[in-house]
Amino acid sequence: MSIIRKKILLLLLCFVSIPNCLSAEHKSVFSVKLFKIELSYRYLVPITINAIIADHLVLGGRTTLEIPEGTKNFYIACNKISVNRGATIIAKGINGKNGKAQKRGKSGGNGCNLYLYFKSGNIKNLSIYTIGGAGGQGGKGRAGRKGKNASCWGSSGGNGSPGGKGSTGGQGGNGGNVYLYTGDKITINNLSVNTSSGAGGAGGEGGAGGAGGAPKRCGTIFNFYTRSGGNPGKDGPLGDIGNCGKKGVYNKLIIKGLSIESLLNREKISLNDIKSFFNTL
Repeated sequence: MSIIRKKILLLLLCFVSIPNCLSAEHKSVFSVKLFKIELSYRYLVPITINAIIADHLVLGGRTTLEIPEGTKNFYIACNKISVNRGATIIAKGINGKNGKAQKRGKSGGNGCNLYLYFKSGNIKNLSIYTIGGAGGQGGKGRAGRKGKNASCWGSSGGNGSPGGKGSTGGQGGNGGNVYLYTGDKITINNLSVNTSSGAGGAGGEGGAGGAGGAPKRCGTIFNFYTRSGGNPGKDGPLGDIGNCGKKGVYNKLIIKGLSIESLLNREKISLNDIKSFFNTL
């Protein structure tokens, strides 16, 4: 068996054997004694999950815990956390879609608000990202109109009209807020939190200038002459870059003596139970 297959099998066995996986009635909360992500794994949280409650949370070296884009709030609470060789928690906003022709780019989604409670443990090199999604690119500007063709009985060809300005890029999403609550028996070395806003979307391309009117050959077989055609119009300018969103807030608070045993010992637990727990912090 290859090394890759062994790693996949170990990960599957880890999650299949976890007790207290909640029933379909309570899909929004994942409660477990040990939540462990092996070395170098990327674990994408199912979109139906909004909270992880564990007695012991272990993030191996170079691992990633990723919350689905578009999640508004996410909760993680554990009695003990172990991050020994660096790990990443990603909870970014979704990027906005590009605008259609002559339409503004769509706004990026806001980063996820993270509520974290780590009673004890050891954290070495943990990075947290709740960056807002980037705005979508603006749509292309309106194309210029073609100039009137030259006429033997009229004037020379008309010039093409200029192309329209590209549409404005979408606004970047706001960075998500991070609220970190810890007990007084935890060691933290090199914790990085990035709550930056999403970048504004690029302006759309300017519309192409209209073609000049076609020339016209006139006269008789003994006396030919040509009515000149028009000049092409200028291409439109680029659209404006969208505005950035707002940066999220990062707050850290030490809470002494509080445990999550009451949550772990429940046969069933709802998202409201988790919210109530964090409201007491």
